[in-house]
Amino acid sequence: MDWFFNFYSYTILLAIGILASILVYIIRHREMMLARSHLWMIIPALGWMIFWFFELWVRDLALKAMMNQIRFSFVAFVTFGLVVFVLEYTGRHNLVRPAVLGPLATIPLITLVLTWTNPFHQLLWQEYPVTTVGMWLIPLRVYGDWFGVHMLYSYLLLAAVYLILTHAMLTYQNAYRGQGWLLMLAVLVLHITDLFTFIHPFTQFQVTMVPFGYVFAGAILAWTLSQYHRFTLTPVAQETLIQRLPDGVLVLDRTSQLVQANPSALRILGKPLNEMIGASLDVILPSLKLNVTLDAEHDFDNIELIHEVEGQKRHYDVQITNLAHQNDPFNGLILVLRDITERRQAERTLRKFQRAVEQSPASVVITDTSGAIEYVNPKFTRVTGYTFEEARGQSPRILKTPYTPTATHVDLWQTLLAGRAWEGEFCNHRKDGSVYWESASISPIFDSQSNISNFVAVKLEITERKQAEDALREARDAAETANRAKSLLLANMSHELRTPLNAILGFTNLLQRAPNLSPDQQHDLAIVHRSGEHLLALINDVLDLSKIEAGRMQIHQSEVHLAHMLKELHDMFALRARQKGLHFAFEYSADLPEMVRLDEIKLRQILINLLSNAIKFTQHGSVTLQIHSNPFTSAAPQGMLRRLHESSEEACCILTFAIEDTGPGLSPAELTSIFAPFVQAEAGHKAKEGSGLGLAISRHYAQLMGGDLTVTSTVGQGAIFTCSITAEQCSELAAAKRPASQRVIGLAPGQPAYRLLVVDDQNSSRRLLVRMLAPLGFQVSEAESGYAALRIWQAWNPHVIFLTMNLPDIDGFAITRQIKTFPGTNTTIVGFTSSISEEDQHALLAAGCDEVIKIPLHEHTILRLLQKHTGVQYQTIKTEPGMTPLGNRAIWFDHTLLAPTQMIPPALLHQLRDAIVMGDLSAINALATQIKPFEASVAQQIEAMAYEFAYDDMITLLDALEQTT
Repeated sequence: MDWFFNFYSYTILLAIGILASILVYIIRHREMMLARSHLWMIIPALGWMIFWFFELWVRDLALKAMMNQIRFSFVAFVTFGLVVFVLEYTGRHNLVRPAVLGPLATIPLITLVLTWTNPFHQLLWQEYPVTTVGMWLIPLRVYGDWFGVHMLYSYLLLAAVYLILTHAMLTYQNAYRGQGWLLMLAVLVLHITDLFTFIHPFTQFQVTMVPFGYVFAGAILAWTLSQYHRFTLTPVAQETLIQRLPDGVLVLDRTSQLVQANPSALRILGKPLNEMIGASLDVILPSLKLNVTLDAEHDFDNIELIHEVEGQKRHYDVQITNLAHQNDPFNGLILVLRDITERRQAERTLRKFQRAVEQSPASVVITDTSGAIEYVNPKFTRVTGYTFEEARGQSPRILKTPYTPTATHVDLWQTLLAGRAWEGEFCNHRKDGSVYWESASISPIFDSQSNISNFVAVKLEITERKQAEDALREARDAAETANRAKSLLLANMSHELRTPLNAILGFTNLLQRAPNLSPDQQHDLAIVHRSGEHLLALINDVLDLSKIEAGRMQIHQSEVHLAHMLKELHDMFALRARQKGLHFAFEYSADLPEMVRLDEIKLRQILINLLSNAIKFTQHGSVTLQIHSNPFTSAAPQGMLRRLHESSEEACCILTFAIEDTGPGLSPAELTSIFAPFVQAEAGHKAKEGSGLGLAISRHYAQLMGGDLTVTSTVGQGAIFTCSITAEQCSELAAAKRPASQRVIGLAPGQPAYRLLVVDDQNSSRRLLVRMLAPLGFQVSEAESGYAALRIWQAWNPHVIFLTMNLPDIDGFAITRQIKTFPGTNTTIVGFTSSISEEDQHALLAAGCDEVIKIPLHEHTILRLLQKHTGVQYQTIKTEPGMTPLGNRAIWFDHTLLAPTQMIPPALLHQLRDAIVMGDLSAINALATQIKPFEASVAQQIEAMAYEFAYDDMITLLDALEQTT
């Protein structure tokens, strides 16, 4: 046996030498075709043989075991490398990619891992004993389970190799099959020698017979390398190239008869090869007129052919090459048909683009990366005056003017060099020096390597637009100036009108309480007071409209008992409707919420305006208010919901108020303009009442509250005004019972002396507050300037300061800050202003004012604030008899007062009727005071009705009183 292993070792060395020689040859020709694929096959085999020799040769058992692991690492990839080589060799390059090779390498990779971890699991070999044969220590292995998996996978890969090679050999032409069969023979020799390892009598040697196979296979491979020159001329690759070439290839003999055609040519011709072999070119391609003469000096030509393929005309570039063979200068022709249909279409499209650019109304400029102009279109010439020849090679800076900021050019280049498009405007000058504006869009152009090769600019002249923008900007500035002037005018008007109105209304109210006035004096004062109230209402409407138009109107929400508010409105208008003989009704839906959160003041103003108009212009029939509640839907403006309410959609509802009347109605023309400011319908013009602002303001209020105000009407049949608003349901809040109205007649006994300081540069305003508060028992001092106010404050320490913000020496803001920053001060400051701006009022609060009120000043407001901040208690009398009020504007009527009486003078009743007809509240209150000595209960009821503006109820009461006298 010793002789065998000596011979066996020499065989391994011979196999190593052959494989190493092939490897050196491949590396030296590594730039040639298929060099890489040979490495896949040679390197695993060479590694196997080298480390198998070392494993046999070394005698140290640990080193021998390591050589075994290294050897098996190469063995794991032998068949895998062979598969890769065969795929490359047979032209299946599309399969040599990670997506395919990755799964194929799974088993070899697992085997590689198991080789180096075998001591822990023994899946490849369970034992590694050795036996001595002469000078050799021969390893004896007991293989594990995974070795069988590895062998099975290797044989499956070999089977695939046989199938691939067999298919390739059957499809190759005869001249190319020889090397393929030799390659299959080499693989077969390796396979057979590997099988001999497991067949008797070779099993007695306990070693693989593969080294003998590699000697023969290596010799075959080396011979094919030298015989077929696979690296310098690969027939397989040439055949693959021709067969898979997308261009059609036709081979003609010297008589122009077809002898060969590739699949692409057959697709073009639309016939199988066996039907065209031997056919002349005129039959195959009748549209091709071949009038060329090819010889040794002129062996190439090309023409263009239009040929119909599957019903579509296609363009082909036909390259004609002479087939020369040895001494025969003309042995035939090769025709290569390349489909250039898409190229021709692209050329036509390019010509269209070129014409589009040439005829474009925009200037087009193309530059290189340094900014040198390479192309300009005719529009550029017309705009700038520079011809293409003058502009070519120049920089666009020839158009630059100082009017374009340097930062614009810096931003332009930073953007373009970053690979992004830039848009902007330039102020340039023409060749003649005239200045013009243009809007530019400049983009980088990228080559196939994604590098910037050029820049293209598309520019439009915008000189006229810039001039229009300048004019518009001037108009806008003028409008803003006018708007500021308007705001200043409104502020001044508010101050200049409200200040005297404050004195007019306040003093007429005080004078009407005087008991020694004659009826004529009371009548005159009532006219003055009523005119002042009317003027104040007009001013408020105008100012509210200006705030709405400026977007400065805000909403102020509170919890409202809806049923109570509606009952008050019903009582307010019911008597007036009855006196006109109208049917007046409120209709509620069953699901109407009890408590809601909304802006009560604005809702009241909307409904009062609509109900007042309906009753005013309806002469017969009915006026009906229908109230519905619907769940909040997604159709409502979401932004309005978020602005109005902090709660979720589920807590909100849509309240709808529909006021239907049977009045004169509105014409279609009136329907389109009825909500415009200062616009009145025909009925309003006839009545000669109102300012035409009520509906405009009401609609704006409804929109502010998340809804709208609309109208439908037919002339002669009445109108329906529908107001919808968004409200938040407050189901858990109980309806608060409002206290009965009280009239203050003085301070309650036992009160401390409350010191009040009135600061105003207007004597009338100071005197009004003094006359209003001093008779009640307050200690009131006056100051006409800021410095005087500070001196009195330091010396007297008043409880409350009523402070106007507009003082000649120190404004109210500075006074407020100085007092509020003084340590230990507890003085309450109430600022009063004529400003219509809620922002200005917030500014007063931010400056330190405890309260802010607008003039004209109302007595009940002043008294309420004093009670809130000082805790003062008042001595009051009730202004309503008997029944519990349902709200501030509820009407009460005590029929027990209608008993016969002779005590009230008829003259007083006659004056009272005149005052009621005139709507003169002050006169009504003054006359009620004169009636008190005669009938106190009647006087109290008249005062209560006057407080609630219940004129119709007062007329009814007066009629009843006159009948009893």
